[in-house]
Amino acid sequence: MRHRVVIPCGAKKADGPRRAGQFYLGSYHKQCLAWARSNFEEHEIAILSARYGFVGLDRLLQPYEATFGRVLTNEQAALLRRTSLPVSRTALVVGGKRYFEAAQSVLPRVQWLTPQMGLSKAGLGYQIQWLKNHRGFLP
Repeated sequence: MRHRVVIPCGAKKADGPRRAGQFYLGSYHKQCLAWARSNFEEHEIAILSARYGFVGLDRLLQPYEATFGRVLTNEQAALLRRTSLPVSRTALVVGGKRYFEAAQSVLPRVQWLTPQMGLSKAGLGYQIQWLKNHRGFLP
């Protein structure tokens, strides 16, 4: 059975409206997306956005400024519940601890892949290199 994968959004964003798959411009997000695309179908990939919640790659997004803090705000928790993914499959999360904890707060079946990749304590440069070198590899 195929899983659904959740990747992080990013601080660097497009200046105007774009589809989610082209909206986030940072290196880490781009490498997470490229890795996810090498392992999953487009419809199996979701981005966890601090402003929009869980979004598919084809969703039209407007520019915004928001981040996940150490603790989710009540508004963010409600947003995540409203936009939650289908629960029939395990959601695999690639990204930092805050993104995993945000996803875990609303998804009954979630698995954090970053530690399984040996990346939980690695710097961003190392993580980006790993993602580039392991396209098509699912731990």
